[in-house]
Amino acid sequence: MSSGATKDFDDIYLGGKNGVLAQGKFKLSEAGIGWKNATSGQIITVSSADIAQMLWMRVARDFEIKIIRKDNAVLKFDGFPRDSYESLQAFVKNFYGFPLEEQQVSTRGYNWGKVDFEGNWMEFTVGDKQAFEIPITQVANASMGAKGEVAIEFTPPPPADPNAPKRQKEDHLVEIRFFVPGNATVGQRELTDADGEPLAAANIFCDTVKTRMDVGGPASEAIVTFEELLSLTPRGRFQVHMHPSFLRLRGKSHDYKILYTSIKKLFLLPKPDDMHFLFVVGLDPPLRQGQTRYPHMVFQFEREAETELALTLSEEQLEEKYKGVLQKNYDGPSFQVISDIFSGLSGKKALTPAIGFKSAHGHRGVKCSQKANEAILYPLEKAFLSIPKPTIYMSFNEIAAVTFARVSSATSASTKTFEIKFNLTSGVEYTFSSIPREEYGPLESFCRSKKLPVRNEIGDEGMQFVDSEEEDEEGRRKRVALDYADDFDASESEDEDFKEEAESSESDVAEEFNEDYSSEEEGGEG
Repeated sequence: MSSGATKDFDDIYLGGKNGVLAQGKFKLSEAGIGWKNATSGQIITVSSADIAQMLWMRVARDFEIKIIRKDNAVLKFDGFPRDSYESLQAFVKNFYGFPLEEQQVSTRGYNWGKVDFEGNWMEFTVGDKQAFEIPITQVANASMGAKGEVAIEFTPPPPADPNAPKRQKEDHLVEIRFFVPGNATVGQRELTDADGEPLAAANIFCDTVKTRMDVGGPASEAIVTFEELLSLTPRGRFQVHMHPSFLRLRGKSHDYKILYTSIKKLFLLPKPDDMHFLFVVGLDPPLRQGQTRYPHMVFQFEREAETELALTLSEEQLEEKYKGVLQKNYDGPSFQVISDIFSGLSGKKALTPAIGFKSAHGHRGVKCSQKANEAILYPLEKAFLSIPKPTIYMSFNEIAAVTFARVSSATSASTKTFEIKFNLTSGVEYTFSSIPREEYGPLESFCRSKKLPVRNEIGDEGMQFVDSEEEDEEGRRKRVALDYADDFDASESEDEDFKEEAESSESDVAEEFNEDYSSEEEGGEG
């Protein structure tokens, strides 16, 4: 419905969002412009006094109105029919005092041109016409690739609401690469660094994108900033800026923007060396670094390290939005402070190792190997977790069988370790080897206490069965295997034949070297 002072349009999409399409109602009035999401009820408004320019252009979904505010922020709305241009142009000219300009789009198909930054958008133009735009608000990472190449990764779309009506599958842009040759210039002059070396144009372009990525404000406006956190996966040291809705990881060569809605699990785990704690952040969708995906971040902290800090939030903000989950000041072990803040902002509780498990040495995890990598296997209350690389999470509901097996080898050293195989219901199998033999008892007892299906492949020669005190449904005693640790001991017990031979050898030596030795046969001959 439209009148002289207002103009309404249904089924208009909010542009510049990488994710589920946001469809709603668009309205123009003398006071300004408004849009209401038909699903969530979200409302976006722009006062007429804040509008600097309005553009009309052809896009994939009919036509688009691009609104440029006086603070250089850009809003885009798609889905206007072609025949609405005349009436919209007259309305904008009448009430806002400037024309609705028609912007031409390049259709030549060229993939080379120039880049301009306008507010929170990056525009790629061919000649004098726009080829495409990239919303900087959706950029998650910008990094240098091969010589002269810059990779720009986009924030993954949020997971679909399970209660929302089913929709067709959608494709999402996850990465775009630019080749920027040569050195950076201003006019005819080359830019140089402090040592007088020319600066590569690709580096300048990459740095420019990075400086414009923080939509929630620069690092100084973050709720809290952590300096130089050691990450085992992905490897490196990162500066972590935590904002109200996302966190920013800044490394030497990679930056990441992670939405708190992408954090699915948190783990706080003591390392078996009694010197460090590991903090694991489970992500879905995972971090991307080229073709490598990281579904888990693993940070390491010294057990004795302390942190004292104050959040930048006011008392009113803490009371209204973070009551009971965050506090103004923190002072304690670094691993605990960071875990508490991550939990408060993401809404996820940090899981710890199972209370009912302790290794033979009193630790919460067991050292082992996963293929060629060293690993630590942690029994949790409802899952097993192996870290650091690769990080493997196995829920008890997904485990079809747990198999304990002795490593088959001809060397005697093989009896000092064993391996565990986890067969999942999906058909995937994970094998953890080089586990010290004394850990068999605690791990086997834990698996049985969690009602997991346990199998033993030690071998008949090492298996001995006895009657247990338990009875089956028919009153017969169950037959159970002796403890695997006993079997280990038996395999290393002294060989009786070797013992007899040794005693015999000792008697032969005595006969040869004892001067007083005389046999009965010698006495008979004398």
